[in-house]
Amino acid sequence: MADDLIGDFAARHGLSPDIERDLRRLFGFSPTRPEGATLDTLPVLDDGPLPEDISAPPTSVTERYDDIMELGAGGVGEVRRVYDRHLRRNVAMKTLATSDPRATSRFFAEARVGARLQHPNLLPIYDMGVHESGQPWFTMREARGQTFTAAIADVHAASATAWGVGTHGFTLRRLVGGFAAMCRAMAYAHDKHVIHRDLKPENVMVSADGELVILDWGLAFFLSDTAPTAALAGTPAYMPPELAKATRFVASKTTYTHSVPSCTPC
Repeated sequence: MADDLIGDFAARHGLSPDIERDLRRLFGFSPTRPEGATLDTLPVLDDGPLPEDISAPPTSVTERYDDIMELGAGGVGEVRRVYDRHLRRNVAMKTLATSDPRATSRFFAEARVGARLQHPNLLPIYDMGVHESGQPWFTMREARGQTFTAAIADVHAASATAWGVGTHGFTLRRLVGGFAAMCRAMAYAHDKHVIHRDLKPENVMVSADGELVILDWGLAFFLSDTAPTAALAGTPAYMPPELAKATRFVASKTTYTHSVPSCTPC
């Protein structure tokens, strides 16, 4: 009966015999199909060879990644957009400017923190390794947009007499919504026993479509019941005073840092 429906459909729409034949093959019917045959007994259609090479993927850094452009740079390293030949996509590669063992350990700790935290407002870490020159690197999803600081300034510039809309479409409501998303992301991190220690508007990126991601986990600290006191670290203007005096890290202490960037939009 289904075979007849295909014939009726082809006749009604004026399909050529070749297209009708392809339709019959697609749905498992054929003019020479044996009586009682089923899809399981029909031969599998072969679409031919794959259009792309599926040989073993490259293994070295230079073989796997093609450099495209710089995304940002600082005193300790840089972030570049690279093309991953293995997965055939653009990613961001962060490279440390030194091969110092202490700095390398901290750098890889940042990568492992990112790999451990799986949240929509945190950048996923894809891979890590060491360049032939000895510099450590890791790859992650590229963050697009502007910093939370820039978005705040944009809204303030458009709000001389009343709250207005910034040049990138941000409003006070969207900024407050972004702050709420930041709080949820940090609550998730705290639940995973991770403290950022450098949360500030400059380390938060927001895109025009509303995506928000928290960056720069280089000072992050893993909490544990037996964790020793870590060296004081962070940006003084955004550091909770309780943390500066504490002898142990407590997740609830860092909630003070949320209030600093949250006051800035207003």
